[in-house]
Amino acid sequence: MDPLRRWRGTSSALFITLSAGDDPFALLRRLAGVGVEVFHGITPQVGLRLQTAAGSRPIIIDDDGLDVWPLAWYHEDSIVFVLSDGIPDLAVQRIELGLPTYLIGSQDLEDPTRPEWMFAQLQDAVVDAGALLKEL
Repeated sequence: MDPLRRWRGTSSALFITLSAGDDPFALLRRLAGVGVEVFHGITPQVGLRLQTAAGSRPIIIDDDGLDVWPLAWYHEDSIVFVLSDGIPDLAVQRIELGLPTYLIGSQDLEDPTRPEWMFAQLQDAVVDAGALLKEL
């Protein structure tokens, strides 16, 4: 399932930028509402809140810190990566493989390969979280 396909166009990744005052949980809740099920980079507490808000839709927390293989390695449907302090290698690998990957993070996030640039400046598909919420 790839509910944001029209937003990402031909790019495998969509970077959703958060500005000051944006409510990240509202965005996560809306993404779950349109069919996204796998979230990477959220805490179990946020996952529980999200599952409660999503009702009968399953919410899966993908965590590469566990002793199991992360879903991001082989899940072909879309996965949301909530970024806090950089872009995980798993996200980069998914993008390189052409798998639908939604990245949520600050518009000031540095590019991991070129720190003199903002990540958003180097992406083909970028949308402001507020604008996306109005359209979903």
